[in-house]
Amino acid sequence: MYALSVTEKGQGVIQIDSFREHFSVDFSFWTKVEYEAHWQKASEALKAGQVVSFIQSMSAPKSTNFYTIWAAYPVDEEIIFQEQLLFLNELEQDFDIEQPHLNALPYEEFSEDGEPISQWRSQIE
Repeated sequence: MYALSVTEKGQGVIQIDSFREHFSVDFSFWTKVEYEAHWQKASEALKAGQVVSFIQSMSAPKSTNFYTIWAAYPVDEEIIFQEQLLFLNELEQDFDIEQPHLNALPYEEFSEDGEPISQWRSQIE
């Protein structure tokens, strides 16, 4: 079980089973309703078996270098979540503001240095 939510004051929360983390949300580009719509669309794509990214805080793509995201990977009967920095100049394809959930990086279990990457697992509902 996972859930993302945001308050009117810009406090975001992700919950993955018993894990819970708060994050700041910027309302200068997207509204609360737009964040919720993005997360809902990404959730639908995830349920359909696509790798997705849940953007934590959206600003104008032309004025930022990166986004912090929760990437979600459907693997067998689980969803694997990883928090990532998505550097826009390193993407294989241009960042698509209409479908930002499609910009997750390929799944990696280990960093370039061979260290395990933090990840959280949940069952597919």
